[in-house]
Amino acid sequence: MRVVLLISYLILTILISFKDWYKGLCFAIPILAVLERRDIPRGLFNIDGLNPYNILLVFVLFSFFIRREKEPLNLTLDPLIKKLLIAYIILFFIAFLRILFRQQDLADFYDSRNIPIPSLLDLTKDEFINRVKWLVPGALMIYGCNSQARMKMGLSSMLSTGVLLSLQVISRMLPTLIEGEDLGDRALRVLDQTIGYHRTDLGGVLAGFAWVSLCLRGLSESRLARTMCYGAFVACTVALFLTGSRAGYGAWILCGTILIVIRWKKLILIGPPAALLIIISVPGVMERMTVGFTEETYSNHALKGDDLGTIDDSGRDLYQITSGRIVLWQVVFKEIRAAPIFGHGILGFRSQAINLQLNQEESGAAISNVGHSHSAFLDLIVDGGFVSFIVVMLLYFLIMNKARKMFASKSATPMDIAISGTAISMVVSQLIGYSAQGTFWPHQVATFMYCSIAILIFYKSPKVSVQEVQPEKADIVPKTIPLWSRSRI
Repeated sequence: MRVVLLISYLILTILISFKDWYKGLCFAIPILAVLERRDIPRGLFNIDGLNPYNILLVFVLFSFFIRREKEPLNLTLDPLIKKLLIAYIILFFIAFLRILFRQQDLADFYDSRNIPIPSLLDLTKDEFINRVKWLVPGALMIYGCNSQARMKMGLSSMLSTGVLLSLQVISRMLPTLIEGEDLGDRALRVLDQTIGYHRTDLGGVLAGFAWVSLCLRGLSESRLARTMCYGAFVACTVALFLTGSRAGYGAWILCGTILIVIRWKKLILIGPPAALLIIISVPGVMERMTVGFTEETYSNHALKGDDLGTIDDSGRDLYQITSGRIVLWQVVFKEIRAAPIFGHGILGFRSQAINLQLNQEESGAAISNVGHSHSAFLDLIVDGGFVSFIVVMLLYFLIMNKARKMFASKSATPMDIAISGTAISMVVSQLIGYSAQGTFWPHQVATFMYCSIAILIFYKSPKVSVQEVQPEKADIVPKTIPLWSRSRI
């Protein structure tokens, strides 16, 4: 039945895309909510890569290239943001080329797992093509969001994806609400196996979507639509806390704090009590947030008396709090010092076999078997050095500053608030999530953030000041002329 529904949805979206490629794109984006499920085919007709998302993207692009000349395009971009975007693209391409020329450096990492070294074709497909394709929706949003109606459609499409993810998380995590099953254990065991996304990724995305729903409520034209926005906020927030992602918890709190401080100051009286209510009412959330802060929640290493140096002066178990990352990061820092300027290229963690430098007995098998630094910030420096780190951080700073100014403006329209608030929510939540997992190179989970950034940096507010308008003399009508006499001019 699910396959029939999926095929029907694909056919419908393809037909829509032939008539209007932008509507087809908006129908294609929600596919990401179910794309990684185990019951969704990875490749139709046994063809690798022929999954629902890729199929829809091909048809949308085909329709776009046919019809793009019929749609006017007048884009302006901040010069500094433009230069940084170009620098980011160049650095990404250089980092990718470096691993192609150093393919054999991956031998130690893959040999330790008894896995063949990826071929040049596999590296190109996985580390270039399969990364660039996640930027395509954002690029198409730049062309498609040329009216208020289309902008609203694009933002609603992204929010609907977040709601679909939320409903899946809630349905899978119901035993924690009904039977009192351990939140952290079930989230780690179930979410990745059923929905297909890691709980840290889900936590960051859902934290952003929770606040996006409130940012979009100003675009609602009816009481029902506004109620649905509030419902989306509740669903995304509850689902977020059920993921057990502490990075997601932090992202939700920080996103809300930023939006409240900048514009929604009245929510200061509502926000903290609402968060406290959720923390108390959802079983396991408080335990998950405080794990490692008391002796009862120490890791096995601390309980066995292993001297890892992870118990601080306040008695907190940093190994448990960071899920073992504190030990991993000590080794990562050594490799960063070995190539601090330009890094080691994409997959630097694997080319340097950083995980093999860990003592499995001390760090634990789970940490010794990882394939990345469990921090996008550290992975960026390992891959591209501090040059890439500075370029990327400055780019995100300028994007956030632009969004902040628009969101805080006293004359901001509902569309201004929706676009800037969405960008702030998605970027902040993603950056917080990056502290525990992810990558700053293009990837699937960040697709929604790329779309929100694309809409923001190319958006032109409909507000036009009187000084900017220079009407022709023949069209000027003095305000002092009586209404009855204007017809004579």
